[in-house]
Amino acid sequence: MQLFFSGHTELAPVLMLHGTGGDESDLLPIATFLFPQHPKLGIRGRVSENGSNRYFMRHTDGTFDLDSLSHETDWLLEAIQTKTTEHHLDASRLIVLGFSNGANVAAYAMLHKTVPFKRAVLLHPMLIDPAESVANLADTRVFTSYGDVDPIVSKDNFDALTAQLTAQQASVEPFKNHQSHHLTQAELLAAKDWLTKNA
Repeated sequence: MQLFFSGHTELAPVLMLHGTGGDESDLLPIATFLFPQHPKLGIRGRVSENGSNRYFMRHTDGTFDLDSLSHETDWLLEAIQTKTTEHHLDASRLIVLGFSNGANVAAYAMLHKTVPFKRAVLLHPMLIDPAESVANLADTRVFTSYGDVDPIVSKDNFDALTAQLTAQQASVEPFKNHQSHHLTQAELLAAKDWLTKNA
């Protein structure tokens, strides 16, 4: 399933990737705050876990299924290409807005796949696959956010993701705040400020 708002065609399109249990419209209020006039495209993850939408599977013990992650990321990248073509969007100008599970799949795609996008706002992401990356992210700019009382994303994991993105030459701006695994005004204002500087 997808959601599309046309916006102003001269502005960079925004790709919305939801968190676990969300759908293609979940991040629309956040996208509207950060990118009020931009075209917006939401794509729903096609994996269902106990009725909750996700972008890739987990094993029964809660660990991540890396085969599913790779396969579903390939599917997502194909869907992005199909939908951007369908809506006459320039995929090379896409800005990814991802939260939690959506941020995770975006970060994995940047590190381990060939992606069209060069800018991303990743809210509460994790490093899912620690395998060495060979990606060249020299032209990629990423904003990431982390909560110091987040029960899902540990500081070590968040720092490892930052280190891996940086090692692949991405420009990364981490935002750390006293919060849990949810969105706050402070991080969204920080993301908006970063977007202004990285327009």
